[in-house]
Amino acid sequence: LNPKEKEDVLQKIVMTSGELDSIIKDLHGIIEVGKDVNILEPIKLDHVLHNALRLLSNEIEQSGAVIQIDFSQAAVVRGVPSYMESIFLNLVGNAI
Repeated sequence: LNPKEKEDVLQKIVMTSGELDSIIKDLHGIIEVGKDVNILEPIKLDHVLHNALRLLSNEIEQSGAVIQIDFSQAAVVRGVPSYMESIFLNLVGNAI
């Protein structure tokens, strides 16, 4: 790898590890709280999907996948953000 490619890989590793740390913290909180309905919060679907797409950026680039997003009918839902991100990661990852 040339220096630019190495820097790009390092930046993606740092970004991905930060995102994964956030997911792990969210999941830990869910385990601690249990099934308390108060943990449900408004989730902006486009924000959560974009986080998942950043985590999958290498796979998306390598596959040449084109992802079209339209949350105009339901921009915000109530739920657990880490669950929603996991769902998007699985959906997009499986689609690729």
